[in-house]
Amino acid sequence: MALKQMIAAGVAAALLGGCAITPEQAVADRVFLLNDRLTVIFSNGMQCRVDNISQRLSGEMTGCPVSARYDILMDRPGYFPDTITEPYADIYIIKPDGFVKRFEKPDSRNWKEVFREHDD
Repeated sequence: MALKQMIAAGVAAALLGGCAITPEQAVADRVFLLNDRLTVIFSNGMQCRVDNISQRLSGEMTGCPVSARYDILMDRPGYFPDTITEPYADIYIIKPDGFVKRFEKPDSRNWKEVFREHDD
Protein backbone atom coordinates (compact mmCIF):
# COMPACT_ATOMS: atom_id res chain seq x y z
CA MET A 1 0.00 0.00 0.00
CA ALA A 2 2.83 2.43 0.76
CA LEU A 3 4.25 1.92 -2.73
CA LYS A 4 0.92 2.88 -4.33
CA GLN A 5 0.77 6.05 -2.23
CA MET A 6 4.34 6.95 -3.17
CA ILE A 7 3.59 6.44 -6.87
CA ALA A 8 0.39 8.47 -6.61
CA ALA A 9 2.25 11.28 -4.83
CA GLY A 10 4.97 11.24 -7.49
CA VAL A 11 2.44 11.38 -10.32
CA ALA A 12 0.55 14.22 -8.60
CA ALA A 13 3.78 16.20 -8.09
CA ALA A 14 4.74 15.71 -11.73
CA LEU A 15 1.32 16.88 -12.92
CA LEU A 16 1.35 19.93 -10.67
CA GLY A 17 4.89 20.77 -11.72
CA GLY A 18 3.79 20.68 -15.35
CA CYS A 19 1.05 23.20 -14.55
CA ALA A 20 3.42 25.79 -13.07
CA ILE A 21 3.10 29.25 -14.57
CA THR A 22 6.39 30.70 -15.80
CA PRO A 23 7.19 34.38 -15.23
CA GLU A 24 6.68 35.01 -18.96
CA GLN A 25 3.14 33.56 -18.79
CA ALA A 26 2.15 35.15 -15.47
CA VAL A 27 -0.38 37.98 -15.46
CA ALA A 28 -1.36 40.40 -12.71
CA ASP A 29 -4.10 38.99 -10.48
CA ARG A 30 -4.37 41.60 -7.73
CA VAL A 31 -2.89 44.99 -6.94
CA PHE A 32 -2.73 47.04 -3.76
CA LEU A 33 -1.90 50.74 -3.51
CA LEU A 34 -1.20 51.59 0.13
CA ASN A 35 1.51 53.51 2.01
CA ASP A 36 2.92 55.01 -1.21
CA ARG A 37 3.63 51.46 -2.43
CA LEU A 38 2.25 49.49 -5.36
CA THR A 39 2.11 45.75 -4.71
CA VAL A 40 1.27 43.42 -7.59
CA ILE A 41 0.47 39.73 -7.11
CA PHE A 42 0.86 37.70 -10.28
CA SER A 43 -0.93 34.50 -11.30
CA ASN A 44 2.16 32.43 -10.47
CA GLY A 45 2.19 33.70 -6.87
CA MET A 46 5.06 36.17 -7.31
CA GLN A 47 4.69 39.47 -5.47
CA CYS A 48 6.43 42.59 -6.70
CA ARG A 49 6.54 46.01 -5.10
CA VAL A 50 7.36 49.53 -6.17
CA ASP A 51 7.94 52.11 -3.43
CA ASN A 52 7.47 55.89 -3.60
CA ILE A 53 4.66 55.60 -6.14
CA SER A 54 3.66 59.23 -5.64
CA GLN A 55 7.02 60.18 -7.18
CA ARG A 56 6.79 57.73 -10.12
CA LEU A 57 3.28 57.06 -11.43
CA SER A 58 4.68 55.13 -14.39
CA GLY A 59 7.65 52.84 -14.83
CA GLU A 60 9.20 49.41 -14.94
CA MET A 61 8.73 46.92 -12.14
CA THR A 62 12.45 46.65 -11.51
CA GLY A 63 13.73 43.68 -9.54
CA CYS A 64 10.58 41.71 -10.32
CA PRO A 65 10.97 38.19 -11.78
CA VAL A 66 7.86 38.90 -13.87
CA SER A 67 8.71 41.41 -16.57
CA ALA A 68 6.08 44.16 -16.47
CA ARG A 69 5.58 47.89 -16.26
CA TYR A 70 2.88 49.94 -14.56
CA ASP A 71 0.92 53.13 -15.23
CA ILE A 72 -1.21 54.75 -12.54
CA LEU A 73 -3.84 57.38 -13.26
CA MET A 74 -4.76 59.00 -9.96
CA ASP A 75 -8.33 60.26 -9.70
CA ARG A 76 -8.39 61.55 -6.13
CA PRO A 77 -7.12 60.58 -2.68
CA GLY A 78 -9.11 58.21 -0.51
CA TYR A 79 -11.31 59.46 2.31
CA PHE A 80 -8.77 58.46 4.95
CA PRO A 81 -4.95 58.54 5.00
CA ASP A 82 -3.33 56.14 2.53
CA THR A 83 -2.25 53.88 5.36
CA ILE A 84 -5.91 52.89 5.84
CA THR A 85 -7.57 53.12 2.43
CA GLU A 86 -6.44 53.13 -1.17
CA PRO A 87 -6.72 56.28 -3.29
CA TYR A 88 -9.08 56.40 -6.25
CA ALA A 89 -6.93 55.33 -9.17
CA ASP A 90 -6.82 53.23 -12.34
CA ILE A 91 -3.78 50.96 -12.40
CA TYR A 92 -2.53 49.36 -15.60
CA ILE A 93 -0.06 46.47 -15.54
CA ILE A 94 1.54 46.02 -18.97
CA LYS A 95 3.44 42.91 -20.07
CA PRO A 96 6.19 43.06 -22.74
CA ASP A 97 3.92 41.25 -25.22
CA GLY A 98 1.44 44.14 -24.99
CA PHE A 99 -1.10 42.44 -22.67
CA VAL A 100 -2.67 45.07 -20.38
CA LYS A 101 -4.66 44.40 -17.22
CA ARG A 102 -6.60 47.29 -15.67
CA PHE A 103 -7.50 47.55 -12.00
CA GLU A 104 -9.78 50.14 -10.39
CA LYS A 105 -8.92 51.16 -6.87
CA PRO A 106 -10.40 50.98 -4.35
CA ASP A 107 -11.99 47.62 -5.16
CA SER A 108 -15.44 49.01 -4.36
CA ARG A 109 -15.30 50.90 -7.69
CA ASN A 110 -15.32 47.62 -9.58
CA TRP A 111 -18.58 45.98 -8.56
CA LYS A 112 -18.91 43.95 -11.78
CA GLU A 113 -15.55 42.28 -11.09
CA VAL A 114 -16.39 41.65 -7.43
CA PHE A 115 -19.68 39.97 -8.31
CA ARG A 116 -18.18 37.99 -11.18
CA GLU A 117 -15.54 36.49 -8.86
CA HIS A 118 -18.24 35.22 -6.49
CA ASP A 119 -20.69 33.90 -9.11
CA ASP A 120 -18.82 30.62 -9.56
